[in-house]
Amino acid sequence: MPSAHFSQTQATKSKITPVKVVLLLLALVGVYILLPQFRSFHQTWSVLDSAVWPWALLAAVAGAATFFAGAIIQFAAGDSKGKFSDIVLLQFAGSFVNHLLPFSLGGMGLTEEYYHKLGIRRSQAVVFVTIPIIFGTITTLAILIVTSPVALVHLSESLRNNHLTRVIVLVLGVCILLALLTMPLYRRRLGNVLKQAKAGLQGVRDTRQLLTVLLGSAALTLVTSSALYLSVLAVHATVSLVAAIILCISSSLVSNVAPTPDGLGATEAALVFGLTRAGLDLSQAIAGTLLYRFVTAWLPILPGLIALRRIDTKHIVR
Repeated sequence: MPSAHFSQTQATKSKITPVKVVLLLLALVGVYILLPQFRSFHQTWSVLDSAVWPWALLAAVAGAATFFAGAIIQFAAGDSKGKFSDIVLLQFAGSFVNHLLPFSLGGMGLTEEYYHKLGIRRSQAVVFVTIPIIFGTITTLAILIVTSPVALVHLSESLRNNHLTRVIVLVLGVCILLALLTMPLYRRRLGNVLKQAKAGLQGVRDTRQLLTVLLGSAALTLVTSSALYLSVLAVHATVSLVAAIILCISSSLVSNVAPTPDGLGATEAALVFGLTRAGLDLSQAIAGTLLYRFVTAWLPILPGLIALRRIDTKHIVR
């Protein structure tokens, strides 16, 4: 298998920091809270066993479509360098590697190495890999601005007269306090991130490339949210599309910052909690989460392994 090159900025992300330790502890607490609920796992299994499989199949199709949407974004971000088929392979292979490495380092390293092998200098290759992240963040913020007022209204209604309200407020307060306390430690890194963001924005050469990356990023978020929405429908429950979008964005953030491969544990805990707040009972929330994670994270493992072997055979990366 190929050994991916990691830039200095990417390598620093793998260092142990106070925030990552806290996130790991929070993930373990979430798993600890959820474990007692699995004593009634037979209820969850009953929900899965009676799932509406046409909805589940559509969720799987939506999960597969996210890889092709990601490839379209990366191909446009890379100024159409290389072959689109290679970019698709790299999307699947990167997903597989990300199951073994935390913070999604693997996929970024593979794609960066691919561009470098095409003869593109390392700094420009980093820019190509950074562009989807920068514009993905921009579109995510735009979608949050549009959808968050509705989501906040639903959340406030669900938390009204609920005994978990104080706990949620306390957890949010602790997270904000930790962020403020650790902010000075990340001043230099924030400067590097802003520098890369500026380089990524300057790396967009024309309006067509800009629109493709922006629309592709928005489509990627909507397709991913559709996979969650369909997974919930498959377990005989309902959730609003707005709530599905908010949950997908939130769980994606958790997955990216959690110090576990593919955000394992923390992502599931966030989804189960969010779905129960959206009105699902616990067995439906767990079943919907398991189905969603299966079609978007675990089902692509085999294609990802095949893609990784394929790019090794074709010498797409070193």
